Amino acid sequence: MKKAAEYLEHEIVYSKLPFRKVAEEWLEEMDRKLAKTTYQKYESTLEIYIYPDFDDVAIADIGDERIDAFLKEASKKYENRGKYGEKLKSGTINLIRVVIKNVIDFAAQKDRKDGGGELLVDDRKEYSSLSEKELRQICSCAKYNHCPEMLAAMLMIFTGIRVGEVCAIGCDDIDLEAGKMNIHESVHRVKNRSGKGENKTVSVISEIPTKTQVRTEIIPDILINYVREFYNPGMCLLTGIKNQPMEAKTLRNRLDRIFDVYRIDRIAFQRFRKTFVEGKADVELLGEVFSGRMAMSAADGSVDTKWLRVEMANDLPSLRLLLGLSAEETSEIIGISKSVFKSIEEGKKELTWNQYLNLLFFFCYNPKTVPVVESLGLNPKILNELLSI
Repeated sequence: MKKAAEYLEHEIVYSKLPFRKVAEEWLEEMDRKLAKTTYQKYESTLEIYIYPDFDDVAIADIGDERIDAFLKEASKKYENRGKYGEKLKSGTINLIRVVIKNVIDFAAQKDRKDGGGELLVDDRKEYSSLSEKELRQICSCAKYNHCPEMLAAMLMIFTGIRVGEVCAIGCDDIDLEAGKMNIHESVHRVKNRSGKGENKTVSVISEIPTKTQVRTEIIPDILINYVREFYNPGMCLLTGIKNQPMEAKTLRNRLDRIFDVYRIDRIAFQRFRKTFVEGKADVELLGEVFSGRMAMSAADGSVDTKWLRVEMANDLPSLRLLLGLSAEETSEIIGISKSVFKSIEEGKKELTWNQYLNLLFFFCYNPKTVPVVESLGLNPKILNELLSI
């Protein structure tokens, strides 16, 4: 098949050409600028939704009114093209509009011969940054679950690395002494064009196409030892295998299982990066959780019962899981009803002082949790002095 550029002559006015021919040349140019997943998304959108109606239509004949009318009908016409036969979502409709607009703008640029203009992007869902409670929960979960998946979560939150980038990061991209990480590649799942194997898609590592996204990020000092645990020169950081990165879907599934155990709701990866970008990745909070430093203490040297009760409730899932106990088993041992115990873990009910003392006695009685309780400051010296007769 000839490339679109072979059909196009420079003296021909692009706005008079059929939509498909201009779109094919636009795609050829975008192939050098876009990530493979984005390129294939645009390519599929053209093939499935746009070409059937605009194939031979001249660019000049495609105005805003025609586009609006087309999109209005598209939601009905392609109702069964969505997943599981669902109606097309607003995001897909918007993507169709963006692709059409980009092709039209590309033709206008060619006619002006200025090559200017910026690529339009489809509107993305607006994600919020993590709340302080969510950030504390995730940091606590990472502290007690040293695994590649939680390390990935920490790096996404505290360095702003994207999910595809963290999956692709190799140990050779990391300078432990300098505490820096060179980000220049990303993992993508793309169509299998080789014809080999039965899989319709394959996972590939490719250089980040946008130069501004190639960068070096600083790893917080407190995470260096965490990274060091999985550091193996020549290997991918998250898998420990050469040239075999972890896939984003695998990372997603594994993190969801870990979060489920800790009663943490599913959190979109975009929110991790959003937290970093908005400057809300609180490294002091990370240090507080990882080192066990108390966030506050009573100024007069008395027992800060409020802080102890709140912190015990926050760390309750982690502590009981260290003992391999379910919420039901723990509630029965310390004499709290299942419903009350669940409400405390979910932050819906405050822990009473008597409940705190019962839990402290229980955790201090088990060797696995004693050092953790001490490191978290949940059994302060002043409390021991108060309880001693």
